[in-house]
Amino acid sequence: VFQSLSSPYDVLIVDQVSICLPILRLARPKGIIFYCHYPDYLLTTRTSFLKKMYRAPLDFLEERTTGMADVIFVNSRFTAGVFADSFPTLHK
Repeated sequence: VFQSLSSPYDVLIVDQVSICLPILRLARPKGIIFYCHYPDYLLTTRTSFLKKMYRAPLDFLEERTTGMADVIFVNSRFTAGVFADSFPTLHK
């Protein structure tokens, strides 16, 4: 029995962190919307070496995986500005 390669989903909406976007791409949706409340990496401090080491891969992946969304929504002009400053490679 062959499974259809088309997705049963038209659009997926992600409302928390973007790290799951590569996995969700496997569902082959027609589109992924990422709703950004505020960049995650700005919500924590890096006061110790251990915390810096823990956050480094997460911070790196946040911008890369956020960019995998087809559309990015923000909740205000303030957040749009913070988003543009935080993720310069995604700002268009």
